[in-house]
Amino acid sequence: MKRREFITLLCGAAASWPLAAKAQQAHGLITSVRIAFLGAESASTNQHFFDAFRQGMREHGYVDGHNVTFVERWAEGRSERFPELIEELISLKANVSWR
Repeated sequence: MKRREFITLLCGAAASWPLAAKAQQAHGLITSVRIAFLGAESASTNQHFFDAFRQGMREHGYVDGHNVTFVERWAEGRSERFPELIEELISLKANVSWR
């Protein structure tokens, strides 16, 4: 995924998800929010994208470990790891996931 596409996806998720989650929390549908992220590359080279997303979520009142849990997995540039990592993230039953 190219950097511009990734940033567009990240911004879209950051802009729309908090509103939907707040509505669901207000109606008692979600009590603990878990967001899963699967990165194709390594954390050492791309962590800044995920950190920017976390910061944006924090600015909207979602604090990791307080009212939201972020779960991240990195394929380290090895696409053959995707099925294993996806299965692991699915088993965590995240409320929101993106890749």
